[in-house]
Amino acid sequence: MIRWLLVGCSLLSLAPAPLRAQDKGDLERRVKAAFLYKFAGYVEWPAACFPDAATPVRIAVLGDERLRAELATMVLGRTVNGRPVVVTAYSEDDSLEGVHVLFVGRSEAARLGKLSDDARKRSVLLVSDVDRALDQGSVIGFVLNRRRVRFDISLAAASRSGLSLSSRLLSVARAVVTVGS
Repeated sequence: MIRWLLVGCSLLSLAPAPLRAQDKGDLERRVKAAFLYKFAGYVEWPAACFPDAATPVRIAVLGDERLRAELATMVLGRTVNGRPVVVTAYSEDDSLEGVHVLFVGRSEAARLGKLSDDARKRSVLLVSDVDRALDQGSVIGFVLNRRRVRFDISLAAASRSGLSLSSRLLSVARAVVTVGS
């Protein structure tokens, strides 16, 4: 009996807690990447955002390189409304010209307010996992709710950006804010 207890304890030590926490973080990142890809299919941009029929949907990621890599792998060979999808890293020196979706990670929280102004002017769907992202101008803000990735939507921010969001997208949001932000 004691022998089996020692074997059991030895086996438990092979799966350290940080590994399990990392797995949870990887799953959260994969879910967010899938949402980012899916969001693009439920948004209608002004016609000027797509100069021609071959213009791809461009998703830029700032502040989470692992999410960018996950998303880039996920969208390989996929399309959104018949358009190819391109995933790029976004940096401080980049322009939002040609970007359709911009994700801003928590590590870039200080830049979210300025980016929201630029995104609004260019009709970019701004998505973030920064705390209180909608208050800082994001159209969509990721939130963790009972250890699940959910999202809130600001219709006011979408409207100011010239974006139309599908009622199907609104129906699966945790919350839809219609004023402010």
